[in-house]
Amino acid sequence: MEPGARGLGLCRRAPHIAGARVRSDADPARPVLFVRAGSFGVLRRGALPVHAAVREHAVSRQVAFLWGGVAAALVIISPWASGFTGELWACTFKSWTGYACPTCGTTRAALLLADLDVASALSLYPLPAVGWMLFLGGGLTAATLTLAGHTLPAVPTRLTLTGRVAVVSAIFMNWAYSIATGV
Repeated sequence: MEPGARGLGLCRRAPHIAGARVRSDADPARPVLFVRAGSFGVLRRGALPVHAAVREHAVSRQVAFLWGGVAAALVIISPWASGFTGELWACTFKSWTGYACPTCGTTRAALLLADLDVASALSLYPLPAVGWMLFLGGGLTAATLTLAGHTLPAVPTRLTLTGRVAVVSAIFMNWAYSIATGV
């Protein structure tokens, strides 16, 4: 290790350097440390990576492992979930208005899925049941792909207008279904 490197070795993986700060008085022959949003690396001057070829792994790996860990924990504790059905409290919105709220049935759908009663969960609470299944499947898939060394696809930060309309429509249709079925 070079003197003055302060315990940092050379990083073979190039970091994402957009927005990174570089000292202008640095010696061109010495490595440069780039730091940005949880990723870092040491590069030789003149060996800057091409932006399109650079991938940032640190944050997406942490999210994938957290998501997968929560999904795995939910799957592991699911055999004991039926013991919590008597502990559920009534929906405040429903007790005040007499109508189900947009999120009524989310916990009950999770408990039905924990008992592997997918048909009942989908017939009584379709949107929450699909949401729970996507959460569990996506979490376990993300953690498995990350463990296998694959990079997860980037999640768009904004939905298109069509996507926003579809999400709001799905919530309102599920709410109308809950009111119509008397959930």
